[in-house]
Amino acid sequence: MLTLLALLCTAQAEDLVIDNETVVLGGVIEYDTVLVMNSGGIVVDGSLTIKADKFILQDSCTIYGTGKGYQAANPESGGPGPGIFGSDSGGGGAHGGNGGRGIRSDGVTADAFGGEAYGTVEQALDSGSAGGGSAAGAIGGHGGGVLIIEAAKIQLDGVVHLNGEGGSVNGGLAGGGGAGGGILLLTDELVCSGVLNARGGPGGKSGTAIGGGGGGGVILQYHDRPGRPCAVHVEGGAGGGTWSDGNLGTEYIGEIDFDGDGLTYAEGDCQSGIATAGPGAEEICNGIDDNCDGEVDEGDCAMDTGVDPTVPADLQWKLAGGTGWRCDSAAGGGLAGWLLLLPWIFRRRATNRA
Repeated sequence: MLTLLALLCTAQAEDLVIDNETVVLGGVIEYDTVLVMNSGGIVVDGSLTIKADKFILQDSCTIYGTGKGYQAANPESGGPGPGIFGSDSGGGGAHGGNGGRGIRSDGVTADAFGGEAYGTVEQALDSGSAGGGSAAGAIGGHGGGVLIIEAAKIQLDGVVHLNGEGGSVNGGLAGGGGAGGGILLLTDELVCSGVLNARGGPGGKSGTAIGGGGGGGVILQYHDRPGRPCAVHVEGGAGGGTWSDGNLGTEYIGEIDFDGDGLTYAEGDCQSGIATAGPGAEEICNGIDDNCDGEVDEGDCAMDTGVDPTVPADLQWKLAGGTGWRCDSAAGGGLAGWLLLLPWIFRRRATNRA
């Protein structure tokens, strides 16, 4: 029994701390806490999904995914809404907004079309499409990548860049800009003083030949509790003006039932981050108001959880989010924590024998 409990006590969850360094991350990663601090940064490798209990991006820290989405190439660029290849200048890539149309080297005549928008609040998040190239070898800009953060609490005080890249120039001709990428925040509590950017990239400019601007990206912020959403930028990239500029992208702030129990905070779920708690739930001894009646740990709740009230307060086992047991940090964990528990264990054994 002691061995099993010791394993439970020492199996602490893992955190990711990025301190004054920059790391490249892609795919899906899961941690208890993700903390980016002291001018640290994350470079998004195409697409990155972060799942955590808490995500913190401190002031002066960045997440960079500009140009990490669909890639540009001649004669065909990547993405659902790529800019079209042009004779003099390529069209801008699309995402939340349409890409702008390129302008020929005479400075007046329209050239290749921009891509068509495809990002909405109902669709799965995607990267920005690339801009179109031109006959002389100018290549369009790459689209912005994808960032998804799903955490019970998101504190974002830094800056996130998932913009489209600008189109290149070659031989007096120009490529279209890439479209802005996609950013999705899913959280119970959102506290943000930072900025989310998914701008379209500018079209390349070579004399009077101008590539179409990339369309703005898609930024979605969903939270359960009342919070402070981030400032956002989803502007289209500059082209040659009017129909050559990329269109404004898509931004949306909405309410979500984060814990999936059928009720949002606005609908009376006072524990909107814990699926097993809410109006009508059973009250258990865990230091919170499980049934949202305004009282904490009322009634005979100790019997429901197996928490023994005779255990010293700094050594008690606690429920971690209603999903499992965790050793109290005050006990220190490991051998030191168990040495502190031994006197209590022996007293309990003596009582049981009596």
